[in-house]
Amino acid sequence: TRAYPANPVLLSLLEQGSFEHQGQRFGINYSTPPAICKQYGELILQRGFKSGVEIGTLFGLSTLHLGEALQHNGGQLDTIDIRYEKREWSKRLTIKNVREVAERPVNASRLGDVVKFHVGHSNEVLTNFIREGKSYDFALIDGSHLFPIAMLDFICVDRLMKEGGVIALDDIGEGLARRYPDGGPNRML
Repeated sequence: TRAYPANPVLLSLLEQGSFEHQGQRFGINYSTPPAICKQYGELILQRGFKSGVEIGTLFGLSTLHLGEALQHNGGQLDTIDIRYEKREWSKRLTIKNVREVAERPVNASRLGDVVKFHVGHSNEVLTNFIREGKSYDFALIDGSHLFPIAMLDFICVDRLMKEGGVIALDDIGEGLARRYPDGGPNRML
């Protein structure tokens, strides 16, 4: 069996637990936990999935996992993100041009031909995908944590799924339910 993940760029990011951007270091703590990202990739590999859509690229940790697994299967990943110019990363740090942080490791990982970045609000981009007749084996919903947006994302993704496909929802759990006043993804589930 093949080792996964094996991409040296991803392995380095996991080992360091942070990334450098514009002369500062930022922790990877705002992403889907690496162990869960690995489970997603292993599922893609085991089931032979060839198409994926990700809502919420952020700095690209899950993108790298999904992209590597789909590349192994000869597949493609569409990843969607609003791409705000600035984002508060922690109480002390603000990150600018976070899109560069995702694009740089994807290109360095030689996943540029596998991963396609889509900028915009998820419900608009997903609606365009539906109109284009796209379909997917795997979807990761990790965008907005407001209930109405998470619900719209799910409805759109459900229309895009191939039979036998898998939809993964991030930020589900008792502790997270308390963090989102309107229930967020937990309420949608």
